[in-house]
Amino acid sequence: MSVLVREVRPWGGPLTDMGIVDGVFVSPELVEPGSAVIEGEGRIALPTAINSHVHPDKTMWGESWLSRPPMRELTELIDFDVEARRGLGDTVATRAGRLMRDAVATGTRAMRAHVDVAPVYGLDNVVGTVEAATALSQALDVQVVAFPQLGVMRAPGTADVMRQAMTAGADLVGGLDPWSLDGDAEGQMSVLFSLAHEFDAGIDLHLHDHRDEGALMVRTLAERALAEGLYGRLTISHAFALGEISSDLLVLVIDALLAGGVSLTTCAHGDAPLLPLRELIAAGVPVGLGTDGIRDPWSPYGSPDMVERAWLTAYRLGVSSDEEVADQYRLAVDAASHFLGLAPSRLHMGDPADFMLVRGECPAQIVVDRPPRDLVLRRGEIVAVDGKCLL
Repeated sequence: MSVLVREVRPWGGPLTDMGIVDGVFVSPELVEPGSAVIEGEGRIALPTAINSHVHPDKTMWGESWLSRPPMRELTELIDFDVEARRGLGDTVATRAGRLMRDAVATGTRAMRAHVDVAPVYGLDNVVGTVEAATALSQALDVQVVAFPQLGVMRAPGTADVMRQAMTAGADLVGGLDPWSLDGDAEGQMSVLFSLAHEFDAGIDLHLHDHRDEGALMVRTLAERALAEGLYGRLTISHAFALGEISSDLLVLVIDALLAGGVSLTTCAHGDAPLLPLRELIAAGVPVGLGTDGIRDPWSPYGSPDMVERAWLTAYRLGVSSDEEVADQYRLAVDAASHFLGLAPSRLHMGDPADFMLVRGECPAQIVVDRPPRDLVLRRGEIVAVDGKCLL
């Protein structure tokens, strides 16, 4: 299959043509005469994004409004989540699929989905999420994390359900606050790393701990990953502590992250410390951007639109220059491909032709104004038009 995309502005640059053959970008001269033509009409071409941290099984996207009580403690949120899910009308596959289709329509090419596993849920969430992802595999890559939302050690039987989840379609082993929630850091880490070895899988662990205690846990996990022979296969999500510690301690943590090949994800939560993105990225630590929960029992906020999440990150950083604002969208494009094991999509020759066409003046203006996505392509095939997924 070959396609010629005429008169577009990659990353807002000069007008040019783009060639696509067999799903990858090539020189326009290599596109055979008579091939399909897409008229760019001067629109900006941007790579489609990776949502490196999302919870599609929890979402109430498209469901009736849920009123939530005031909740601040993690255990309160977990308990309310379990109760609220009992009253949801649609299946996991339906709700997750609805969110995934809107993610495709707004320009997402891949996501890492943290899916709750626990004795109270069994494998329902994993099976439903895998079903939704399979139906959209032409447009969206989905990695499923077997996420122990209720804890590992504090919820007996969870380790067994996680093992079952890994055979039922989960790709990675999840974890959650080994000390502050589970109260047994060594016990949880032993379970997670054992499962990772058993299934030859990576680990993606939520860490909400704060300040020096949280930084110590980050270093402990990074050192454990290196000792266990899992270099490059551990991701720590949130890691709020790194936005609260001294610069001297941050240097030590970064050294441990680099030694263990550890990646991080951030979601620019409204009330949580933001990762020190400049320092981490300058040091070479891979950092991905995610949405976390989207309109779920924990929170009414969020959407599947990664351009919106880039806007939120830029706003929280307080940046104003075109380059700095656009960099927050690059955060959703670049580093996450490394730890999700995907070919990078930067609009370079040889990259997968995963991109979208948007009317705008420059990438920074697109991040700020979030205009409609006119066309979204996956491996050179149109998968969404005018904000509607075609699958």
